[in-house]
Parts: sequence; structure tokens; C-alpha cells
Amino acid sequence: MEEMIKILTKGIGSELGKPIRISYYNKKRLVDKVLTKFNVSDTARNLVYDILALTIFHDSIIVPLHGSIHFMDTAKKYGVSQISMGSYKLGKEHNQASDKCVKHFFAILSSFDIDIALLTFSNAKDFVSSTLEVIKKWSNK
Repeated sequence: MEEMIKILTKGIGSELGKPIRISYYNKKRLVDKVLTKFNVSDTARNLVYDILALTIFHDSIIVPLHGSIHFMDTAKKYGVSQISMGSYKLGKEHNQASDKCVKHFFAILSSFDIDIALLTFSNAKDFVSSTLEVIKKWSNK
């Protein structure tokens, strides 16, 4: 049931992984309340949870990485090739790794025909309704 969030947070360390998992389980409780109003199969329920995990990962990891890529691209225009933050160095290697991660994430979304708009929602009811519509489209293919 929580395979997707486990896969997405595996190996990223507790400093990053723990807040992501906490966010997932908090939002999952809200989603569960909405799902009780719908008659959905276990398969559809698990797909809703998987997409919820993608949503949390997108908000917590992909958006900041995407932002850092754009920041470094802008910094390069002004002659800055690397930024040091404590023991971390943001430069060409960081940008390449970040870009690779972002591209892989969007490739996953594309391969499963998941519109990025599905990952941005204002409340659990909208998320569940939109996700169930997508799942229904998938089952009609």
C-alpha cells in the first residue's frame, strides 16, 4: 500500500525522508476520509496512494531541485560557477545530478500519462476526484 513512498524515499536519508513520509501520512489521512465516500476498488485506492506519494515527492524534492537548476543557470549568467553553503557546493555537478533527477521524474509521469496538474491540488476532495478520473481513463484504454 505504501510502496511508492518507500521507493521514493529509500536512500535519501532521514533528514529528507522523514518529513516527506510525515507529509505523506498526514495527507493520506485526509485522502482516506474522502475515499470513504467513493466506492473504489483496492487497486484504485492503491493507485490514489501512489499518485499521492508522487505529489509529495514532487512538492518536496522536484520543485526545489527545479528551482536550484534555474537559480544556477541565472547565476552562471553573472559569472558565478559555484555556490558554497556550509559543506555543500552547488555547481556543475549538482546541476547535472538535479537535472537528471527532474528529467527522470517527468519521464515517469509522461510514461504513465500523468499530467503535472494532477500533482497540484488545493484539497483532498479535488485530488481524489481528479485522480479517480485519471484512473478511470486508464482503465478505459
